[in-house]
Amino acid sequence: AHIAADVSGIVTDYRFTTAREHDSKRIDELVEHERVAVYADSAYTSEQRRQRLRDRGVIDGICSKRNRGRAALYDWQQRWNKIVSRVRAGVEHLFAMLKHQLGIRRVRYRGLERNGFDICMALIACNLRRSVHLAGGG
Repeated sequence: AHIAADVSGIVTDYRFTTAREHDSKRIDELVEHERVAVYADSAYTSEQRRQRLRDRGVIDGICSKRNRGRAALYDWQQRWNKIVSRVRAGVEHLFAMLKHQLGIRRVRYRGLERNGFDICMALIACNLRRSVHLAGGG
């Protein structure tokens, strides 16, 4: 499951694919309507992606990745990654909720369509639960 969420932890969009497909293949379509900022981990690093975000005026919150041949990240990159990680934690909490509270650790059915529907219903449940929490109800 590839998930886009806002800063409050509400899922705004998702894609469900086979495990064979790398996560970075779906990020562009998940964030194409985003107008403020995109936060993601270093697996989504791509100079073309970063340039497209800058061209649209969207804040590039993709974590920096160490380039081959360099011993470590620069200090400013480490500080930026720490800031971005705080925002990204909301999406990671969604995956934790799916796994630990809703028991979705593996797919349950045969076929992409049925499993996609199952994930969709689970994400709706996550959104309902999160919205109740945001409203102060628990």
